Amino acid sequence: MNVSRYFLLLLPAIALGQDNPTAPSSNSEHIVIQELVITGVRTLASSQLADIEHTLTALEMRRDDEELQERLRNAFQERGYFDANVKSVEIKPLDPLARPTPVRVETEVDEGPRYKLAGFKFLNNHVISAAELQTQFPIHRGDFFSTDKIRAGLEAVAKLYRSKGYVEEIAVPDATERSSNAVLLAVEIKEGTQYRMGKLEIGAEPELARQLERKWSLRPGQPFDANYPAKFAEDNSSLLPKAFNLQTGSHISLDCHDLTASIQFQLDPDHSLQPTPNRLDCDQPNESNPVQTNRPHS
Repeated sequence: MNVSRYFLLLLPAIALGQDNPTAPSSNSEHIVIQELVITGVRTLASSQLADIEHTLTALEMRRDDEELQERLRNAFQERGYFDANVKSVEIKPLDPLARPTPVRVETEVDEGPRYKLAGFKFLNNHVISAAELQTQFPIHRGDFFSTDKIRAGLEAVAKLYRSKGYVEEIAVPDATERSSNAVLLAVEIKEGTQYRMGKLEIGAEPELARQLERKWSLRPGQPFDANYPAKFAEDNSSLLPKAFNLQTGSHISLDCHDLTASIQFQLDPDHSLQPTPNRLDCDQPNESNPVQTNRPHS
């Protein structure tokens, strides 16, 4: 029986492009869980239930019953209760005028049996062996199933592929229930194309730009390690502006015609660089390639 329906809704935020659900917001539709009461559970120890309540208390999120149900369900799945069923959710404002609105959440949950991991199955991986991919997951066969550990493994797999130049790799997990309360995790790997180092451009005072260029160790033609820019920024933080932010101060551009990844560092507004597209669209001629919205940062 396929039971991946809920697990796939809660992939890592980096994959879904979601905002941090706990980030402060002035949105009047946001709530913060001040009290959480869970009833209906039958086998959970009081310590487990208290841990779940502690995890979700103080969580700020949109006022959305469906999203809240998913977060509640995920809290149980992280602890092995893969078939947890959130039967009802009631949100009661404690101070309707406050923003975000503090609320009391009352929910009934049937946790179901506790599942263990039956094993891994990797599909369509060619660059990295299944044995090496499996080592990226902090969970092993026979451990209690945990969506949190599965997400951590998927992020580690993505980081491993990025280090080898496969910056557009996608891992799609699918969990299938086996007998004896065990779950087999199948992970389909879409490796994409390997990119190699293209141009490095640094928008800064010429002497500083030359100094940083000498410290940049990725040479043209080498596999592009998409994890390297973050390490480079950390190692050379003393040379970078104090307010430098990798997400806003750097830009990676993929050229799918020559399979290169070029990177720009913008450090000084007085030495601005010519903007480049995030990714060339290979279905279009070079001269008319539209700028894409995705930015494959490390």
